[in-house]
Amino acid sequence: MCENKRTNCKYIESRRKKLKKQLENHIRKTQMDRQIYEMNKKKSREESSIYLSIAIDGADFQRYGLPYFHQVDKDSDRGFKNPIRTVASIVHGHGNMFFTFPANLPSDSNSIIHCLHEALTAVKMNYIKINQQFPSILFLQVIDYY
Repeated sequence: MCENKRTNCKYIESRRKKLKKQLENHIRKTQMDRQIYEMNKKKSREESSIYLSIAIDGADFQRYGLPYFHQVDKDSDRGFKNPIRTVASIVHGHGNMFFTFPANLPSDSNSIIHCLHEALTAVKMNYIKINQQFPSILFLQVIDYY
């Protein structure tokens, strides 16, 4: 019985070391990703004729719906709520865009492509207005959409 406990303790200790190493690797990779993201944002703002950086992030509000009331009373709780999904698009150095999709549309790559298309079209119109060449390098970050 004592032998099993020792074996079990050795297993637990080796598992703990393995998990700690995985966590350290995850933290290092996450920090590296964030540094690259910040560097790309900076390049896009400083050299806007060469670089364009866009971040797209989606959220699911089907549970809440619109209109959303922070303080719920009997009337607001019983009223119709339109379940929606939202997508925010940040075009670094150019502005932000906010999109809503009805809940009956699937959360798939088509939604992201639509938001990206709208963002690129709006940015291109701005470049045309100021008579400047559209950037040739795009940094795209899609955050936790599915």
